[in-house]
Amino acid sequence: MASDPRQVNSCQGALVKMITIRAIIDDIIKIADQNSH
Repeated sequence: MASDPRQVNSCQGALVKMITIRAIIDDIIKIADQNSH
């Protein structure tokens, strides 16, 4: 398994970004939900 570490790092970076964006969107939805009630 001699994979390019740069590829692995960019892959992990993209995954972390996706998870972070999902968490932010979840927060926005929760806040919007509370404001609508």
